[in-house]
Amino acid sequence: RTRSPHFYAKRKWWEYVTEYLATMFEQYPRSIRKDVPKEFATNHLVGSLGEAVKWWIETKMQMPPEEVAKNYLKLIGYKAYE
Repeated sequence: RTRSPHFYAKRKWWEYVTEYLATMFEQYPRSIRKDVPKEFATNHLVGSLGEAVKWWIETKMQMPPEEVAKNYLKLIGYKAYE
């Protein structure tokens, strides 16, 4: 099966985004619990944020981005929003 250039561009973009987000989460130790392996936690945080952004786009961005971010941070237990 031949893949389109769009498929590879999308895949490369997602690799870049996940690498960037992993780096970002690792810089904020409060976002990663100490009782869970760091790699597992980082993978979960990156994946769930990606899905949150996907949901936001699919719902035609009806919710302000600040509210999406605030809700995401609440869900992952980020202390500033508890």
